[in-house]
Amino acid sequence: MKAERFFGLRNPRIEMNDWQGEICTLPPPAKVRLPLIHPDGTELEPLVAPGDRVVRGQPVATAPDHAPLHAPIAGEVLESGPLYTPAGEQTRGLELSMAEEDLWARPHTLAEPDLATPDDVRALLVELGAWTWATPPAPGDEAPLPAVDAVAVLAIDQEPEIAVQRRFLMELRAELSRGLSALARVAGNARLVLVVPESLQDEARGAFPDVELFQVGSDYLDNDWRLALARIAGTGNLTRAAARQAGLLAITAEEAACLGLSLEEGQPGTEKLVTVSARSLPQPVTVRTRMGTPVNHLLAQLDIAVEEGDRVVFGGRLRGEAQFDLDAPVTRETDGLTVIPAADAYCPAEAPCINCGRCVHICPVRIQVNLVSRYAEFALVEEAFQQGAHACIECGLCGYVCPAHRPLLQYMRFAVRRYHEALAAAPTTDEPAGPEAPEPDSEPAGESTPAVTA
Repeated sequence: MKAERFFGLRNPRIEMNDWQGEICTLPPPAKVRLPLIHPDGTELEPLVAPGDRVVRGQPVATAPDHAPLHAPIAGEVLESGPLYTPAGEQTRGLELSMAEEDLWARPHTLAEPDLATPDDVRALLVELGAWTWATPPAPGDEAPLPAVDAVAVLAIDQEPEIAVQRRFLMELRAELSRGLSALARVAGNARLVLVVPESLQDEARGAFPDVELFQVGSDYLDNDWRLALARIAGTGNLTRAAARQAGLLAITAEEAACLGLSLEEGQPGTEKLVTVSARSLPQPVTVRTRMGTPVNHLLAQLDIAVEEGDRVVFGGRLRGEAQFDLDAPVTRETDGLTVIPAADAYCPAEAPCINCGRCVHICPVRIQVNLVSRYAEFALVEEAFQQGAHACIECGLCGYVCPAHRPLLQYMRFAVRRYHEALAAAPTTDEPAGPEAPEPDSEPAGESTPAVTA
């Protein structure tokens, strides 16, 4: 880790790890838990009831204009209590118990693949849950979305200890190649840009000679997807919604691989790669597991013990969110699972800001973090937005360098979430309810983004 001086102190320069290792496939759990919520926040309605028998790949929940949720195992639907999002918010869910035979649902394929139009392919992918983004607005509802000029496939990971997306440049090139071919069928004449780490550019160039490559450096912030999209578009910091309005669509390498698999085999993706980090492991390990797998199952399979005071985090040390429920399930957005020993756990404090300026200096998008966090701390979310809270890329560096140990990233997330909740609850009028701001964004995996228009 390199550093630079600021008023006699050192700001960290964090570099991405370049570790490799085999992907370990875990046996399926006895039970899976499926939150009934789309990544864009839309609630899904169950298509099954307790006592029903399901097969792997069967739709079990849906919502209008959204891809359905599919069963990741064959088994029986159980009574299920409330589930929680990674942020700790309660939502509805389904719980399935594993059957002895893991039977698949009937495949859904194109009748005449060679004659299928891009719309036909896209409709199939939506049906299989591989094309998870919302459809374009109906005529008259909103201004029509612009056509997609470029599709960015992100083969970069968000934190140093996570290695999921880059795996598709190493061990899983065939899966990514199949996915890129599927994307080419639905993207039409749009540019197809593969975003790769500089350490893997030679491998990517050799494996995908016909795809445009966009290289990012080894610095932690170089691998932030919002900043990478901004560089591709040649503009400022982009949210996913703003990128789509600019004609740029983002998809992770894992999502792209799922497109190819679904199009070829006619089955939905039911597995997820997750990088697990813990002190008991010599190095982080990437596992392949079923969607809905409880955290407890992952930890047990890897012989990881969780002691009193340890933090179990979805994600990594900088961006991750600690979980209070070890039955919390792996979802489409789960790229990492980190177990932090109690002695190393970050303990934020309700301490006053000392105005040292380190958070402002290290912020990559130049938010006045000290001011915005104080507005958020006292629930003045509209003022926080007016000062730029919506531009936060959630890198976590502000909290990492804060000598007062203030939970700055959490304040930013709180302001964004509460602001959009207030907008959703406000009565519809001809006047805007507050300062214009983009929709909240997260890791690209499973994000709600409009589909490519014809």
